[in-house]
Amino acid sequence: MKKIKILFIGLLVLFIGCQKDYDSVDKPFERTHERITLKSQKIPVVPGFGLKSGASDPTIMYEFTLVAEVDAPTVNSKKVQATHVEVVGNRAYVSYNMRGNQHIGAIDIIDITNPENPVIINTVEFTNKDINTVGWKNNHILLAGQWSEGAFYGRYYETMDSLAVFELPSFSAMSMFAAEDLVYVVSGDTGGLTVINPDDEQVFFSFADARSVAVDNDVYILTSSGIYKLNNGSIDIDPGYLQEGSKADLDISEQYLFAAVNRGGAYIFDRTDYSVVKNFERPITPDGMYDEDFVTNSVSFNDPLLFLADGGAGIRVAGETPTGFHQYGYFDFGGPLSSNFVKSQDNFIFVATGLGGLKILTYKEIIIPPIEPGEYCETLADDIIAMFPEREDATIQHPYLFDGENELSVITNQETDVWIQFIWEGAGWTNTFGYYTYELGNEPESVNDLNKNVIFPNASMVGSGGDLNQGDMVYLGNFPANTVIGFYLTAQGWENGQMVNGLYTHYTDFHLNQNSMQQHLLFLENCCNELVLTFEDILLPGGDKDFNDIMFTIKDNNEGYTNDPESFKIEDIYFIPLCNDFDPDDCDWTSETAFGGSEAGLGAAWWYYINNNGNSQYPIYAGQQLVEDAYIEITPVNGTDYVEMVIELGPKMRLQDTNEPVKIQGYNHGELPSFRPPAGLFTTYKGDQLVIELPNCPYYVVHLDVEVCYEP
Repeated sequence: MKKIKILFIGLLVLFIGCQKDYDSVDKPFERTHERITLKSQKIPVVPGFGLKSGASDPTIMYEFTLVAEVDAPTVNSKKVQATHVEVVGNRAYVSYNMRGNQHIGAIDIIDITNPENPVIINTVEFTNKDINTVGWKNNHILLAGQWSEGAFYGRYYETMDSLAVFELPSFSAMSMFAAEDLVYVVSGDTGGLTVINPDDEQVFFSFADARSVAVDNDVYILTSSGIYKLNNGSIDIDPGYLQEGSKADLDISEQYLFAAVNRGGAYIFDRTDYSVVKNFERPITPDGMYDEDFVTNSVSFNDPLLFLADGGAGIRVAGETPTGFHQYGYFDFGGPLSSNFVKSQDNFIFVATGLGGLKILTYKEIIIPPIEPGEYCETLADDIIAMFPEREDATIQHPYLFDGENELSVITNQETDVWIQFIWEGAGWTNTFGYYTYELGNEPESVNDLNKNVIFPNASMVGSGGDLNQGDMVYLGNFPANTVIGFYLTAQGWENGQMVNGLYTHYTDFHLNQNSMQQHLLFLENCCNELVLTFEDILLPGGDKDFNDIMFTIKDNNEGYTNDPESFKIEDIYFIPLCNDFDPDDCDWTSETAFGGSEAGLGAAWWYYINNNGNSQYPIYAGQQLVEDAYIEITPVNGTDYVEMVIELGPKMRLQDTNEPVKIQGYNHGELPSFRPPAGLFTTYKGDQLVIELPNCPYYVVHLDVEVCYEP
């Protein structure tokens, strides 16, 4: 790119009349459902094969959604290709032309009032015209392109039954801009810029091989030899940049001029002195493919994001940051995508893909609530980490948290502030964590009913792929009584510095989960009187089921105080006494019958049995209640057909002072009784030992005569 040079052009003050014909066109017809497919698909930005140096800045805090795909129309049994999009109000106007020497085109009018459900409301077909560009002005559709007579500009009357056609110099009109009073059209090769006033009078400026026009207070014309500022100067470009007959493009903002110049990639100029701010090089051509198919054809700036149509490489995403313009990568549509035009306006992105038709995307900035450090309960952190060790199956260790009796939703009992505090994560993946809310009794029927909010885009600790520290707090907001605060975790939702679809998303409303299974735990504990929630990130029934992939507490303050007991509905949430701070002398020791195991036996009387399937620990129930810190551990004795069974009673349970308080019976497959077996008839073991060597059996019934501590 050469330095700027000043080139003055004399402005013609006389508007001259032009030839005008009225051309009847095919009657428009309503297309509300044909050719449009709703998608609602998250589209990630990936480094892509087109980047020469990868993504300069991998962090992009925007979420892109492919909302719809529009197939190109078929005119005279031939499929046309999308060429241009203009957005005016709640409508998008899409133009189509025909490859080769035939002149066939179309215009789609798409209602985008509902961003999630765009609708084609009209299509106009042209059997004798290529439509290269489209616009809107004073309730008229404007179009320009090529027909048998050469370049033309047209105004489609509001009655939608005739078209005023104006001949232009050269063989094809390439680009158009409709200003408040004037219309600017460029026609290539031997053409230039034609300015048309409300009386259809024209003034013409000759610019060889004109490709694009951009207008605000200034008028810029892109040609193969330079970018011209009308009546004020030009910027030279390398004459080898623009390919013959190829689309090239301009866009402007208050501060910048953007130019897509094919082989030259894209240039950004500072409009104060036209110095080069940034050059994004053309995409890389993959082996075995053609260079002319991998060039930058179009550019669209929607502050602060910049979109480039890179031909066979697809749509490149860049943006302005405090340190300048950086490229992030390419949209990943799941396969090859040829892109010749891109337009972004408001929160829409329109991608013209030639014969592939049009892709309509929306995007939104991901607003991340600020994180502030907080004081956390170290006793809780230590005990909760010990409670959910790595690769230990929590469904076996803590079956009471899965029994269906435990409340698994966080529900406000009164109007309250709500905070979360990060405690720990044991995930091998980089996951995304967030929340949603709804009124109690108005449960979501599907994921589409949720308004999800991100809390941690990357829910990983320092040293584990993220930036979170124990005690980090986030304020979720102030919520009225009877608000359900749901949480979600997207497995592998953070990749290459951005949020992506991930493998799957787990919700605390687990009927929304892919497997409809419980992927989280919720309980109260006595160490610090905290409300604790944890997730398992691997889709059940697979994975290690350790439920320690993110652990946090829900609080009504950020001052380190205990929650107000009235803030949340806690009466049905399981209480776990993690801290053993009781005095045995203060216990009301009560005689109970206990059984080891997590499998409920059949019959009218309650009992449990052990399914010896390789799990190392099994819970103990006394008086039909689970006893915390009590378990049975079974370990094979190497080289034998025996196992060692260790019975750990914990601090709140002890054997009764009776004869043979421990009774064990082993069973083979098919031998388990259909009622509670009489312990007096057990033959595998009877005694008072808590460490016993036993024959290796598929099932055991362990009957214990115990005393249990009930605190007064």
